Amino acid sequence: MLKRLLLVVLLCTPVAAWAFFKPVRIVAPELAGVSCIDGSLCIDDVSRYEQASRLYDEALNFVGSSLGSIENKPRVIFCSSDACFQSFGLGKRSAATIGTFGIVISFVGRVSAA
Repeated sequence: MLKRLLLVVLLCTPVAAWAFFKPVRIVAPELAGVSCIDGSLCIDDVSRYEQASRLYDEALNFVGSSLGSIENKPRVIFCSSDACFQSFGLGKRSAATIGTFGIVISFVGRVSAA
């Protein structure tokens, strides 16, 4: 009986984390409706990929010139809709870093389309 209970708890823990601790969704953003173009750049509106890619490259260059090169590029998720950003449970922030897993940035009302 105890083994079954332990098995149920172990199987339910990832589901519970996904449901109740939304920032964990950065681990698999595709399940939150986000397209990952490559391993480090994800976006919910693929038509804005060039803009997101340009911002990502500019940020990497800035950090590289200020602090030194980055060995492992961080995963960055660009959300162009509020629904996308809120699916990560980040409240009223415009961006958030979730541990070492990645960064979620909201385009909503903050970056004009180029």
